[in-house]
Amino acid sequence: ATHYDAVLVAAGSYLIWSVTDNSDATKIYAGDLESVKAGFAPAAIELDLYSDFRPKGYTVTDNYVYIVGTNGAGTGGGKVIQIDKNTLDVAVVYTSNTGVTAIHALDDDTIIIGNAAGELYVSEVVGFFNFISNLGSADSAISHIHMHDEKRWLGTSGTRVFATLNAGSSWVRVYD
Repeated sequence: ATHYDAVLVAAGSYLIWSVTDNSDATKIYAGDLESVKAGFAPAAIELDLYSDFRPKGYTVTDNYVYIVGTNGAGTGGGKVIQIDKNTLDVAVVYTSNTGVTAIHALDDDTIIIGNAAGELYVSEVVGFFNFISNLGSADSAISHIHMHDEKRWLGTSGTRVFATLNAGSSWVRVYD
């Protein structure tokens, strides 16, 4: 059986989820939470269709849901997708030749992403990501990243866990 990564998140009054079909295309849907709670199959709204997009992670802020992913191979075709929690407008706010495999946001603008090459990028304005550091290697993607605040972050690459206390200027391996 083929396994596809997917996302499911509650966002405002909606449930947002993704479905990857046999053609490797991912559809992102939103259903009204009241309909779901009442036991009705929600009349899902198809937000967009991204061919060869596999969701790898998500983060939620006050106003947006961000979903990141890769191409079907898991290493290229990276995207950061932004969904407005009120209007359900969808925008691709960042694309990369390297798959985007992890994301976390402190707020609507301060976002950190990790990619399939083990690199970390930070944005303080949505869509403009600056390289911070490399935690992994070409065969060790960033699988999770978390910003506790503007300076203290954690990240995982393979089985290794890293921490920084200075916004990524230096990292310490805390588990291997």
